[in-house]
Amino acid sequence: MKDYKTKINELKERWLMMAKELNFEIITPYVLSHNEKSVECFAFLPHFGSINGMILSIVFPPDYETSNEISEICRNTGKYCSFINYETYINSNRQKFCETLIDWGYFGKLKDRPSCFDEFVVAQ
Repeated sequence: MKDYKTKINELKERWLMMAKELNFEIITPYVLSHNEKSVECFAFLPHFGSINGMILSIVFPPDYETSNEISEICRNTGKYCSFINYETYINSNRQKFCETLIDWGYFGKLKDRPSCFDEFVVAQ
């Protein structure tokens, strides 16, 4: 059985690979700070979720435990927060990542928007 750190590193590589393929910015890992509180998060997507970007944190079965601290700091800094299931994304394909990004919403410059936004709309 893989340990927590190995799983996080594998998922990080998966997200970095998809970011390169779909042409979106991701910062992983990311330290989220507000006032005197800081917490390390899985990732920050500066152009998704809100005009202030979004934080990704990972949840694992069977508890799918989320962090109140991350949620609170996101609320206080105007960032969107998503707790994503490790098992959903470790083997997900390009389409799943595109659907997720579209669902979160893109808030960057239109010219820099991932092409899958256009592909997904045409495909429907």
